Amino acid sequence: MTIVVDCPNGDVDAHRIEANLYKLVNVIDVQDVTHQPAVTRDLALIKVKVGPEKRAEVNHLAGIFRAHIVDVAADSVIVEITGTEDKIEGMIELLRPVGIVEMVRAGRVAMTRGANAGVRRMPGVNGNKIESYEMAQMTP
Repeated sequence: MTIVVDCPNGDVDAHRIEANLYKLVNVIDVQDVTHQPAVTRDLALIKVKVGPEKRAEVNHLAGIFRAHIVDVAADSVIVEITGTEDKIEGMIELLRPVGIVEMVRAGRVAMTRGANAGVRRMPGVNGNKIESYEMAQMTP
């Protein structure tokens, strides 16, 4: 799983979040891609109530947004869309009048471009101690 966080206080917040993530049992690796060239995307699955007479309209909208219809039922379709948050919001606004039944959003995911890797800081390396970062200090 990828967790993308916007840190208003920059590296200070990023280090604290990273330290707290390592406290989670199933965390294997944390990468900070803040200062790396990266590709970020959002994902949404949107179920739209639509009969056969309106499917062409929804299919046309999906094409405009480079989305895909991934499931067709007698009374609905499921549209998969990836891209920026603004792109997804635009698609939602156009599908809302048609009739959105259900929606699931995955949030932002990121991967570094090319052979670059995110910055990895292991707990305890270079004098960094998890205990020195307290979650309580992160809240404004």
